[in-house]
Amino acid sequence: MIYPLMLDALFELNNANTDAEKQAYLTSLKIPAKNLWDAYRNEKVSVNYSDRLTQAAYFLRYFPQYSELIGLVLDNLADRDINLPAEILRCGLFGSGSCPEAYGIIQFALANNLPINDFRFVSFDINAGGWEYTRHINRDKILPAFLNNGQKLLLGGHPFDITVEIPVKVNSLIPLFDIVVFQNCLNEISSKHYDLVMANLAHIFSLLKPGALMIFIELSNYISALKLLADFQITIDEANIITPIGSEFHHNASEVVNTMPDIIISNFLNNTNKLWPRRVINYYTLVLRK
Repeated sequence: MIYPLMLDALFELNNANTDAEKQAYLTSLKIPAKNLWDAYRNEKVSVNYSDRLTQAAYFLRYFPQYSELIGLVLDNLADRDINLPAEILRCGLFGSGSCPEAYGIIQFALANNLPINDFRFVSFDINAGGWEYTRHINRDKILPAFLNNGQKLLLGGHPFDITVEIPVKVNSLIPLFDIVVFQNCLNEISSKHYDLVMANLAHIFSLLKPGALMIFIELSNYISALKLLADFQITIDEANIITPIGSEFHHNASEVVNTMPDIIISNFLNNTNKLWPRRVINYYTLVLRK
Protein backbone atom coordinates (compact mmCIF):
# COMPACT_ATOMS: atom_id res chain seq x y z
CA MET A 1 0.00 0.00 0.00
CA ILE A 2 1.21 3.46 -0.86
CA TYR A 3 0.05 5.55 2.13
CA PRO A 4 2.38 3.98 4.74
CA LEU A 5 5.36 4.64 2.44
CA MET A 6 4.33 8.27 2.04
CA LEU A 7 3.78 8.75 5.75
CA ASP A 8 7.03 7.11 6.80
CA ALA A 9 9.00 9.37 4.46
CA LEU A 10 7.22 12.57 5.53
CA PHE A 11 7.54 11.76 9.22
CA GLU A 12 11.24 11.00 8.83
CA LEU A 13 11.94 14.21 6.91
CA ASN A 14 10.06 16.28 9.50
CA ASN A 15 11.48 14.58 12.60
CA ALA A 16 8.05 13.38 13.66
CA ASN A 17 8.90 10.36 15.77
CA THR A 18 6.31 10.10 18.53
CA ASP A 19 2.59 9.63 17.98
CA ALA A 20 1.99 13.18 19.21
CA GLU A 21 4.56 14.60 16.78
CA LYS A 22 3.07 12.67 13.87
CA GLN A 23 -0.43 13.86 14.71
CA ALA A 24 0.75 17.45 15.05
CA TYR A 25 2.51 17.30 11.69
CA LEU A 26 -0.58 16.02 9.90
CA THR A 27 -2.73 18.64 11.60
CA SER A 28 -0.36 21.32 10.28
CA LEU A 29 -1.33 20.31 6.75
CA LYS A 30 -4.98 21.28 7.18
CA ILE A 31 -4.68 24.98 6.33
CA PRO A 32 -2.48 24.38 3.26
CA ALA A 33 -4.96 21.73 2.10
CA LYS A 34 -7.87 24.16 2.46
CA ASN A 35 -5.92 26.79 0.53
CA LEU A 36 -5.32 24.25 -2.24
CA TRP A 37 -9.01 23.42 -2.34
CA ASP A 38 -9.84 27.12 -2.75
CA ALA A 39 -7.17 27.60 -5.44
CA TYR A 40 -8.53 24.70 -7.47
CA ARG A 41 -11.98 26.30 -7.58
CA ASN A 42 -10.58 28.92 -9.96
CA GLU A 43 -10.39 28.46 -13.72
CA LYS A 44 -6.76 29.59 -13.64
CA VAL A 45 -4.87 27.82 -10.87
CA SER A 46 -2.01 29.56 -9.06
CA VAL A 47 -0.29 27.78 -6.18
CA ASN A 48 3.11 28.09 -4.52
CA TYR A 49 4.09 24.43 -4.51
CA SER A 50 7.56 25.27 -3.19
CA ASP A 51 6.07 25.57 0.28
CA ARG A 52 6.74 22.18 1.85
CA LEU A 53 3.53 22.01 3.86
CA THR A 54 1.51 22.83 0.74
CA GLN A 55 3.41 20.22 -1.22
CA ALA A 56 2.94 17.58 1.47
CA ALA A 57 -0.78 18.36 1.68
CA TYR A 58 -1.08 17.93 -2.08
CA PHE A 59 1.01 14.76 -1.97
CA LEU A 60 -1.15 12.99 0.61
CA ARG A 61 -4.44 14.26 -0.72
CA TYR A 62 -4.07 13.74 -4.48
CA PHE A 63 -0.99 11.69 -5.43
CA PRO A 64 -2.47 8.18 -4.94
CA GLN A 65 -5.62 8.97 -6.93
CA TYR A 66 -3.94 10.89 -9.75
CA SER A 67 -1.32 8.17 -10.16
CA GLU A 68 -4.06 5.81 -11.34
CA LEU A 69 -5.17 7.87 -14.34
CA ILE A 70 -2.26 7.12 -16.67
CA GLY A 71 -2.76 3.39 -16.11
CA LEU A 72 -6.43 3.71 -17.03
CA VAL A 73 -5.52 5.54 -20.24
CA LEU A 74 -2.93 2.91 -21.17
CA ASP A 75 -5.40 0.11 -20.38
CA ASN A 76 -7.82 1.66 -22.87
CA LEU A 77 -5.14 1.38 -25.56
CA ALA A 78 -4.83 -2.40 -25.17
CA ASP A 79 -6.62 -3.08 -28.46
CA ARG A 80 -4.90 -0.28 -30.40
CA ASP A 81 -1.68 -2.09 -31.30
CA ILE A 82 0.41 -0.03 -28.89
CA ASN A 83 3.76 -1.69 -28.32
CA LEU A 84 5.90 -0.35 -25.51
CA PRO A 85 9.59 -1.22 -25.81
CA ALA A 86 11.18 -4.14 -24.03
CA GLU A 87 14.00 -3.63 -21.55
CA ILE A 88 14.14 0.20 -21.31
CA LEU A 89 11.15 2.56 -21.10
CA ARG A 90 11.86 6.28 -21.37
CA CYS A 91 9.16 8.77 -20.38
CA GLY A 92 8.96 12.57 -20.33
CA LEU A 93 6.53 13.90 -17.71
CA PHE A 94 5.50 17.52 -18.21
CA GLY A 95 4.22 19.67 -15.36
CA SER A 96 4.41 16.56 -13.24
CA GLY A 97 5.39 17.87 -9.79
CA SER A 98 6.03 14.83 -7.60
CA CYS A 99 5.47 12.51 -10.61
CA PRO A 100 2.41 10.39 -9.83
CA GLU A 101 2.56 9.41 -13.52
CA ALA A 102 5.83 7.54 -12.90
CA TYR A 103 4.15 5.48 -10.19
CA GLY A 104 1.16 4.84 -12.43
CA ILE A 105 3.27 3.76 -15.40
CA ILE A 106 5.30 1.36 -13.28
CA GLN A 107 2.12 -0.10 -11.77
CA PHE A 108 0.73 -0.57 -15.29
CA ALA A 109 3.92 -2.28 -16.46
CA LEU A 110 3.98 -4.63 -13.47
CA ALA A 111 0.28 -5.47 -13.71
CA ASN A 112 0.67 -6.39 -17.38
CA ASN A 113 3.97 -8.25 -16.95
CA LEU A 114 5.74 -6.02 -19.46
CA PRO A 115 9.39 -7.01 -20.01
CA ILE A 116 10.76 -3.66 -18.84
CA ASN A 117 13.83 -3.78 -16.63
CA ASP A 118 14.83 -0.13 -16.73
CA PHE A 119 12.42 2.78 -16.12
CA ARG A 120 13.77 6.21 -16.99
CA PHE A 121 11.68 9.29 -16.23
CA VAL A 122 12.42 12.98 -16.69
CA SER A 123 10.11 15.50 -15.03
CA PHE A 124 9.84 18.81 -16.87
CA ASP A 125 8.33 21.38 -14.53
CA ILE A 126 8.53 25.14 -14.13
CA ASN A 127 9.25 24.49 -10.45
CA ALA A 128 11.32 21.31 -10.83
CA GLY A 129 13.65 22.37 -8.02
CA GLY A 130 10.85 23.14 -5.60
CA TRP A 131 9.18 19.80 -6.26
CA GLU A 132 12.33 17.88 -5.29
CA TYR A 133 10.90 17.43 -1.79
CA THR A 134 8.12 15.00 -2.72
CA ARG A 135 9.60 13.92 -6.05
CA HIS A 136 12.56 12.51 -4.14
CA ILE A 137 10.19 10.74 -1.74
CA ASN A 138 8.60 9.14 -4.77
CA ARG A 139 11.97 8.26 -6.30
CA ASP A 140 13.71 7.02 -3.15
CA LYS A 141 10.93 5.56 -0.99
CA ILE A 142 7.84 4.75 -3.04
CA LEU A 143 8.86 3.52 -6.49
CA PRO A 144 11.69 1.22 -5.31
CA ALA A 145 9.24 -0.58 -3.01
CA PHE A 146 7.33 -1.87 -6.05
CA LEU A 147 10.19 -2.74 -8.39
CA ASN A 148 11.21 -6.33 -8.87
CA ASN A 149 14.76 -7.51 -8.24
CA GLY A 150 17.05 -6.23 -10.94
CA GLN A 151 14.71 -3.54 -12.23
CA LYS A 152 16.36 -0.14 -12.49
CA LEU A 153 14.92 3.33 -11.95
CA LEU A 154 15.93 6.83 -12.94
CA LEU A 155 13.78 9.85 -12.06
CA GLY A 156 15.21 13.31 -12.59
CA GLY A 157 13.86 16.84 -12.75
CA HIS A 158 14.49 19.54 -15.33
CA PRO A 159 13.22 23.15 -15.22
CA PHE A 160 10.78 23.75 -18.05
CA ASP A 161 8.23 26.43 -18.92
CA ILE A 162 5.79 25.51 -21.69
CA THR A 163 4.97 29.21 -22.20
CA VAL A 164 8.43 30.14 -23.54
CA GLU A 165 10.57 28.88 -26.39
CA ILE A 166 11.74 25.32 -25.76
CA PRO A 167 15.46 25.24 -24.83
CA VAL A 168 18.01 23.18 -26.75
CA LYS A 169 18.52 20.76 -23.84
CA VAL A 170 14.85 19.79 -23.82
CA ASN A 171 14.79 19.51 -27.61
CA SER A 172 17.62 16.98 -27.41
CA LEU A 173 15.78 14.80 -24.87
CA ILE A 174 12.34 14.58 -26.47
CA PRO A 175 13.34 12.21 -29.34
CA LEU A 176 14.47 9.67 -26.73
CA PHE A 177 11.05 9.21 -25.12
CA ASP A 178 8.62 6.38 -25.72
CA ILE A 179 5.87 8.25 -23.87
CA VAL A 180 5.37 11.91 -23.01
CA VAL A 181 2.61 12.85 -20.58
CA PHE A 182 0.88 16.14 -19.79
CA GLN A 183 -1.40 15.53 -16.80
CA ASN A 184 -3.34 18.18 -14.90
CA CYS A 185 -0.95 20.98 -15.86
CA LEU A 186 -2.49 22.98 -18.72
CA ASN A 187 -5.01 24.57 -16.32
CA GLU A 188 -2.27 26.90 -15.05
CA ILE A 189 -1.68 28.53 -18.44
CA SER A 190 -2.94 32.03 -19.16
CA SER A 191 -4.81 32.56 -22.43
CA LYS A 192 -2.19 35.14 -23.47
CA HIS A 193 0.28 32.26 -23.85
CA TYR A 194 -2.00 29.95 -25.84
CA ASP A 195 -0.45 30.56 -29.26
CA LEU A 196 3.08 29.81 -28.06
CA VAL A 197 1.90 26.83 -26.00
CA MET A 198 0.13 25.42 -29.05
CA ALA A 199 3.30 25.88 -31.08
CA ASN A 200 5.39 24.21 -28.37
CA LEU A 201 3.05 21.23 -28.15
CA ALA A 202 3.23 20.82 -31.92
CA HIS A 203 7.02 21.10 -31.76
CA ILE A 204 7.27 18.45 -29.05
CA PHE A 205 5.09 16.11 -31.09
CA SER A 206 7.20 16.71 -34.19
CA LEU A 207 10.35 15.68 -32.29
CA LEU A 208 8.97 12.37 -31.05
CA LYS A 209 10.30 9.20 -32.62
CA PRO A 210 7.95 7.01 -34.68
CA GLY A 211 5.58 5.02 -32.47
CA ALA A 212 6.00 7.26 -29.41
CA LEU A 213 2.89 8.31 -27.49
CA MET A 214 1.86 11.81 -26.44
CA ILE A 215 -0.77 11.60 -23.70
CA PHE A 216 -2.85 14.44 -22.25
CA ILE A 217 -5.05 14.05 -19.17
CA GLU A 218 -7.00 17.07 -17.91
CA LEU A 219 -9.69 17.42 -15.26
CA SER A 220 -13.13 18.21 -16.63
CA ASN A 221 -13.72 21.39 -14.65
CA TYR A 222 -10.97 23.41 -16.38
CA ILE A 223 -12.72 24.53 -19.55
CA SER A 224 -9.82 26.63 -20.85
CA ALA A 225 -7.43 23.67 -20.68
CA LEU A 226 -9.92 21.47 -22.54
CA LYS A 227 -10.39 24.15 -25.20
CA LEU A 228 -6.63 24.35 -25.68
CA LEU A 229 -6.48 20.58 -26.17
CA ALA A 230 -9.43 20.61 -28.56
CA ASP A 231 -7.77 23.36 -30.61
CA PHE A 232 -4.49 21.43 -30.59
CA GLN A 233 -6.22 18.24 -31.71
CA ILE A 234 -7.50 20.03 -34.82
CA THR A 235 -3.90 20.66 -35.91
CA ILE A 236 -2.95 16.97 -35.73
CA ASP A 237 -3.28 14.57 -38.66
CA GLU A 238 -6.21 12.26 -37.97
CA ALA A 239 -3.98 9.21 -38.52
CA ASN A 240 -1.94 10.22 -35.46
CA ILE A 241 -4.93 10.49 -33.11
CA ILE A 242 -5.38 7.29 -31.11
CA THR A 243 -7.87 8.59 -28.54
CA PRO A 244 -9.59 11.86 -29.49
CA ILE A 245 -11.14 14.20 -26.98
CA GLY A 246 -14.65 12.85 -26.73
CA SER A 247 -16.66 11.47 -23.86
CA GLU A 248 -15.82 12.42 -20.31
CA PHE A 249 -14.20 9.68 -18.22
CA HIS A 250 -15.15 9.03 -14.60
CA HIS A 251 -12.76 7.29 -12.22
CA ASN A 252 -13.87 6.11 -8.81
CA ALA A 253 -10.73 6.18 -6.67
CA SER A 254 -12.43 4.79 -3.57
CA GLU A 255 -10.39 1.59 -3.65
CA VAL A 256 -7.12 3.41 -2.97
CA VAL A 257 -8.74 6.05 -0.72
CA ASN A 258 -10.21 3.30 1.45
CA THR A 259 -6.66 2.16 2.29
CA MET A 260 -5.91 5.54 3.90
CA PRO A 261 -4.60 4.98 7.45
CA ASP A 262 -6.67 6.18 10.39
CA ILE A 263 -3.98 8.65 11.43
CA ILE A 264 -4.58 10.64 8.22
CA ILE A 265 -8.35 10.55 8.63
CA SER A 266 -8.23 11.54 12.30
CA ASN A 267 -5.71 14.37 11.98
CA PHE A 268 -5.84 15.63 8.41
CA LEU A 269 -8.44 14.53 5.83
CA ASN A 270 -11.28 14.13 8.30
CA ASN A 271 -14.13 14.74 5.82
CA THR A 272 -14.99 18.13 7.28
CA ASN A 273 -14.87 21.59 5.70
CA LYS A 274 -12.66 21.33 2.56
CA LEU A 275 -10.79 18.38 4.05
CA TRP A 276 -12.03 15.32 2.22
CA PRO A 277 -10.02 13.00 0.00
CA ARG A 278 -10.90 13.02 -3.66
CA ARG A 279 -12.86 9.90 -4.55
CA VAL A 280 -14.29 10.65 -7.99
CA ILE A 281 -12.14 12.10 -10.77
CA ASN A 282 -13.78 13.38 -13.94
CA TYR A 283 -11.35 13.91 -16.79
CA TYR A 284 -10.77 14.04 -20.53
CA THR A 285 -7.88 12.51 -22.40
CA LEU A 286 -6.18 12.96 -25.76
CA VAL A 287 -3.70 10.35 -26.99
CA LEU A 288 -1.49 10.84 -30.04
CA ARG A 289 0.94 8.43 -31.68
CA LYS A 290 3.79 9.66 -33.84
